[in-house]
Parts: sequence; structure tokens; C-alpha cells
Amino acid sequence: MMWPTRKNRFRSGLDTTSTADISFVLLIFFLVTTSMDIDKGLVRELSPMEPEEEQVEEQEVDANGMMELRIQADGRLLVDGEEQTVQAAGKKMEAFLERRGSNHVIVLGAHPQAAYDRYFQVQQQLVAVYRQWRNRKALHDYGCAYEECTPAQKQAVRKACPQRVKENYEFDKEGKTE
Repeated sequence: MMWPTRKNRFRSGLDTTSTADISFVLLIFFLVTTSMDIDKGLVRELSPMEPEEEQVEEQEVDANGMMELRIQADGRLLVDGEEQTVQAAGKKMEAFLERRGSNHVIVLGAHPQAAYDRYFQVQQQLVAVYRQWRNRKALHDYGCAYEECTPAQKQAVRKACPQRVKENYEFDKEGKTE
């Protein structure tokens, strides 16, 4: 009787038993050594939701109490239809707030194709203008900066200097707000 012969099968190739371990170590290495970019964003603190009985109802504002800021698709900033730089628009907003007081609305519109960086600059300028306005009011009324006021004083300043900004993203075919 013949015993069946076993064929020696020799498999050529690389030994891949440690490939998973090496891949895992490389993954950890690249995760640890890679720096992550921090995205820009708007630093905003949202006001707490007011109880229903204290909520302000819609009010009509005359045309003189409105300032319109429009960011065109090509990045131009229009303030009430006139092209302005961001800094010049800030000065115009300051004068507008001083003139109109709490009876104002700033309408901000940005074309959908406008650069976010330009929108970001305008928003930052808007926040700075309101901060300066409230700071001047606090210095006048209480003799200290807004940040140094008591919570009750801050609330009184916010009531006297409300932030009334309406964002409008409805553009017609020519890129004007509707």
C-alpha cells in the first residue's frame, strides 16, 4: 500500500501578521503630530429667552430709523446704497446710533455668494459699534465702563441701548435685498 504523499506547498510572499499593528501605530503617530486648524467664527453670547409676558411685540419702524448694510456677491459693502469700507461703515453706524438712540433697526443682508470673511468683518464691526455705544452710555450714567457695571446697571444700559439687528438673506436676481 502506498501512503499518499503530501505535497510540500511553499507559499511565497510577505508575512503580514504584524501589518495591522504597524498601521495602528502609524495612525496614532499621524494623529498626534498633525496640527488642527482652528476655524474662525463669530463670538456671540445669545441673550436668554425672555418670559412670554415680557417679550416685545413687533413694532413698525419708520424709514429714517433703519440703516441697511448689504454685502454684494463681489464683496462690496453698501450702506444705505452707498459703497463704504468696513471702518467707514462703523463710523456711520456709530453716528446713526447716537442720532436715533433706541429707536433704530440695522438691517444686514449678505448675498449668498459673498465671501464669509467679508460677512465676518461686518459682523465684528457691528458688535464693536454696539459695545462702544453701551460703554459710552455706562460711562455717562454710572461713571464706569460697561464691563465694570453691576448686573442691574448692565440691564439698564442694555434697555437704553438695545441691539436691534435684522438679518435679511432674500436677494432678487440683481443681488438687491427684497
